[in-house]
Amino acid sequence: MADTKAQQPERRDVDVAADGDIILALPQNLCIRVSSAVLSLVSPVFKAMLGPRFREGSESRSSSQPKEISLPEDDGIAMKHLCLLLHGRTGDSYSHGNRTFPTQLRALAIVADKYDCVEAIALPAEAMLSRFWMHRAKKQLFIQQMACLISAAAMLGLAPLFHVFTKSLVLDYCSPYSKESTGLPLCFLCE
Repeated sequence: MADTKAQQPERRDVDVAADGDIILALPQNLCIRVSSAVLSLVSPVFKAMLGPRFREGSESRSSSQPKEISLPEDDGIAMKHLCLLLHGRTGDSYSHGNRTFPTQLRALAIVADKYDCVEAIALPAEAMLSRFWMHRAKKQLFIQQMACLISAAAMLGLAPLFHVFTKSLVLDYCSPYSKESTGLPLCFLCE
């Protein structure tokens, strides 16, 4: 048993909402404290999950005794940033200097789509994706990074950005398009 404890990372608590009544338990021992009211307001999936028909919603919870909900299949970092955006904490989200990484944006889009809250993060997500388009002249992205931006724009329903990213992929990249080089599934490459 000592070996399994040594392998697990130390618990990392993130207070997205200091008075939150829910703790989302994610992989890598990441625990995010959030407000069930905010999540229920912007996501029909969370609204149902936190409603009276599910165990998570029927048990009492408060800011002094938050209810822990396990989400073992979700990307912890993407969920953290989704929660930051949903709680209006855009300044904290993806702050890596002035650079957001395309793989993180794709992971954010996947989680937002899963919990049906794409519309709630559309504006900040569009701003983050637009940064890559505005700064494309300074440094060309790797084809895999461009593929991440394309899939994020598609999942987030940002048609104008999907258009410019796919146009750039066709006009600016001369390497072959394959699942290995782009990371995109075959259905994206054939459409």
